[in-house]
Amino acid sequence: RYATAFGSGPHQCIGLRLVLGNAGGGAAAHVLRTFYEAGIQPDRSREARLDGSLQYIYAEYPVIFRNPRRHPVG
Repeated sequence: RYATAFGSGPHQCIGLRLVLGNAGGGAAAHVLRTFYEAGIQPDRSREARLDGSLQYIYAEYPVIFRNPRRHPVG
């Protein structure tokens, strides 16, 4: 059901329910929904930076929020 991201059996990730919730709407979905409501967009005035490893992982990805009244950070 979740591929290998959360593992299975006795070594299954304990954060599975926190992230996905019981019906697939856990913390990750809530955070993404809040960011989209706040109008998150890439900040084109600053360049994103990869972490330098062999994997495609960002060390920094600047964003801006277009709707300050719904800003998720407060």
